[in-house]
Amino acid sequence: MHKNSHDPQLLQKAMNDLDLLKQLWLSMNDLHPIGDDSPSGAHPLYVLENERATQRNRCHDLLSRLQDALTEIARSTRQISSPQVLPTDQSLSHPTELRVLTERLEYIEEKNRRLTAELNEMLHSHSWRLTKPIRLTITAVRRSLRIARAIASPGQHGKQARNALARSLYHRLPAPVHFKRLLRQAYKRLLFRHAYSGYEGWIRQNDTLSREDVAAIQEQIATWASPPTISVIMPTYNSPEQYLRKAIESVRKQIYPYWELCIADDASTQSTMHQILNEYAEADPRIKVIHRAQNGHISASSNDALSLATGQYVALLDHDDELPIHALYWLAAEIISHPEVELLYSDEDKINEKGKRSDPYFKPDWNPELLLGQNYISHLGCYKRSRVVELEGFREGFEGCQDWDLVLRFTDNLDPQKIRHIPAVLYHWRMLANSTASDLSAKPYVTSAAIKTLSETLERRSEQFTLNDTCNGAFYVPSFKVRGTPLVSIIIPTRNGLQDLKLCLDSLQRTDYSHYEILIIDNQSDDPDTIAYLAALRERPGYQVLSYPYPFDYAAMHNWAVPQAHGEFLCLLNNDTEVFTSSWLDEMLGEAQRPGVGAVGAKLLYPNGSIQHAGVILGMGGIADHAHKSYPGDAYGHYGRASLVQNFSAVTAACMVIRKSLWEEMGGMSPELAVAYNDVDLCLHLVEAGYRNVWVPQAVLYHHESKTRGADIAPAKMMRFAIEHAYMQWRWGRVLQNDPAYNPNQALDYENFTLAATPRVQRPWRDDPLKIDVPYGLPLYAPVPLSLVRGGAIKGSFPVPYGIKGTLNRFLILMGNYSGTSNGILVCTLEDHHGQSGTFEADLTDSADNAFLTLGLTQGKISLNGQERLTFHFQTENATRPMALFAYPLVDPWSHQISGHEACALRIILLVT
Repeated sequence: MHKNSHDPQLLQKAMNDLDLLKQLWLSMNDLHPIGDDSPSGAHPLYVLENERATQRNRCHDLLSRLQDALTEIARSTRQISSPQVLPTDQSLSHPTELRVLTERLEYIEEKNRRLTAELNEMLHSHSWRLTKPIRLTITAVRRSLRIARAIASPGQHGKQARNALARSLYHRLPAPVHFKRLLRQAYKRLLFRHAYSGYEGWIRQNDTLSREDVAAIQEQIATWASPPTISVIMPTYNSPEQYLRKAIESVRKQIYPYWELCIADDASTQSTMHQILNEYAEADPRIKVIHRAQNGHISASSNDALSLATGQYVALLDHDDELPIHALYWLAAEIISHPEVELLYSDEDKINEKGKRSDPYFKPDWNPELLLGQNYISHLGCYKRSRVVELEGFREGFEGCQDWDLVLRFTDNLDPQKIRHIPAVLYHWRMLANSTASDLSAKPYVTSAAIKTLSETLERRSEQFTLNDTCNGAFYVPSFKVRGTPLVSIIIPTRNGLQDLKLCLDSLQRTDYSHYEILIIDNQSDDPDTIAYLAALRERPGYQVLSYPYPFDYAAMHNWAVPQAHGEFLCLLNNDTEVFTSSWLDEMLGEAQRPGVGAVGAKLLYPNGSIQHAGVILGMGGIADHAHKSYPGDAYGHYGRASLVQNFSAVTAACMVIRKSLWEEMGGMSPELAVAYNDVDLCLHLVEAGYRNVWVPQAVLYHHESKTRGADIAPAKMMRFAIEHAYMQWRWGRVLQNDPAYNPNQALDYENFTLAATPRVQRPWRDDPLKIDVPYGLPLYAPVPLSLVRGGAIKGSFPVPYGIKGTLNRFLILMGNYSGTSNGILVCTLEDHHGQSGTFEADLTDSADNAFLTLGLTQGKISLNGQERLTFHFQTENATRPMALFAYPLVDPWSHQISGHEACALRIILLVT
């Protein structure tokens, strides 16, 4: 045996050579053909590529083999050079093995040298030198494109890229410091134009009324027999004249005329205040003014303004803020559509001294847990006046949080069906130097008032709690104390995965709450070490190891295990989690004990500390995905929502606490969802039954799930995933695009609460339809074109999403055309099992390839009211060219039963009004 055969320096040299080869190989890949086609001899680059193709492929193969061999040698070398890990009688007892390893290492080193020589020869060849300028140009272009994309991208990443570029330009600019400072604002306007124009552009596209919109609103108002009167409450005190006038004028400019503005001036010392307010009162009889003789602060003045009100509803407006012209109309339209409503609120944004809008807060629907952390109702809030009067209005001593105190008392025991959220910006909050819109510290008394407000609320509701602030004191996180010591059954499924399981179980020992049992579902483990470990666990008190001898089925194994649990509460826990905060179970259990709470979820972090789970948002990525995913673990998130206790439609079962009785009431997990979305489906059943799912950010665990785990593309598993997608599209299609914990003005393509390019808002004056997917399975599949030729037809039936009620006047279908154009008319007849039918048509002349086509009802009627399926018959009329309808692979019961294409589904979106 050669002394140096296993020398660590020699091995390190081999690894260094391998790194060099990797770099050379990657540099070769910088050269790509130019153009869409590659005919032989068409371009010099293709000639060069053809000459080098064989060498490059051989290099790639050798490189892969070298990597595997060196890894094996390194592992063997470490074992041999570390006698402490081997029994003493084996440390020098394998000379044959050592000789084989030595020969293999020498062989690989020889290949390494030969491959290096081949690459050197290639690098010094004439073709390589000839193409160097092209390679450098392509590399520079790619780098420039990456930088440009980063700078232009929306969200936090684009902002960081623009910041970095601005700093680089600022420091490198060869100019005097004072001159650079003068240019700084110009640089900001130039480099951050995308950031500034993002919301401005969105406003122009989605939040600007046209003349037609205004006319439609006025026409609708004229049809209302009993329009409600809305009393706008405004307390004032030494208001800046400019902004006071803007606030009053914003009410006077309302399209909706049935309002009154009730102003109470709190003994202002500015002499102009009395004059300005009286001027408006004389100009418009709908404006009422009371001048207080003594300053009493905002609660007292708000109550005086309230005393002037005669409307059925009161809306709150600060003396320097503004309402858009359709704000009161939208409130009235919602009241007329839902006459039982007692509380309405809208989204809001901020407006600066120059009238520029920014920082929109697009809010969720009714979210009682979030309201205990922040007053997200705030602006624009509209209340049933009779209930406000019963509550005696605003309470003195709560100044700074008087409206938060009001809404918390107002919603005590209030039926959630009487609370309506309008997903539109109907309030512009002025940013001034002394306003909390700019800085919370502008009014330091707000903090103490907030603590008083929350403490009294929770005490009034007989809660046992502690209160902590978050987001630098801007918001609050209540923790609810566990009542008694109920037994919690922690259920952990596993198959092998010994190291993950041990880490999980060891970390559970750090849990503060001690009254729990552990049930491990062993799903056919065959690793000897895991089997031995599980056998040892069976002997420990507080452990059960349940052998599940069937193929993996997450829903079925939990439905089988839960009846064997003894706890009053269940905790579903993945075997690849690790406890981080010792109070995690106290936090989750305390929340789960509260009346009306269904499932409780935790904050899960990736091993690098970034967020993996902070609540589940429906429709994101198709069916559902996690909010704030990949944000830093301590990030506040969108308006603090990554740091606040709140309601979500669903939380992940990777760590979920739920009452066992609720699990049994829901019937456990749906058998249709063996692998994916079973936790989401369970949570949605809880919401449907009237329970609230809660996410608790104080309960933190690591989830050692790979952030870069690739999708399983085995055909059988892909089809199973498609079936589970189709089930969710059928069962929950009506809410997938309208998650009440999210906002239809926010995108479903990203986890960062960014603006939606096309909001999913239903505007009352436009009668916008609700968009609902017909089950089609997995969008990752490549759709198949089904040809529709002259005289031909495509017939079948599709399942109607569960619980859909309304009228179907239009629908969308994904289509394609041949030779770039189609002509004629596409006609579709829909019919249900009761004989109800409708004919829908669309002109194909201007249709686009691989795009959705809208078909409108021309004859008959289709009312959706619980039908299981609708039959369809597609054909063309007056068409001289064929077209195609795209279909996705999908099997029964969700396929569209098309003759000759039984295992597929058309891509159809219903537009329901």
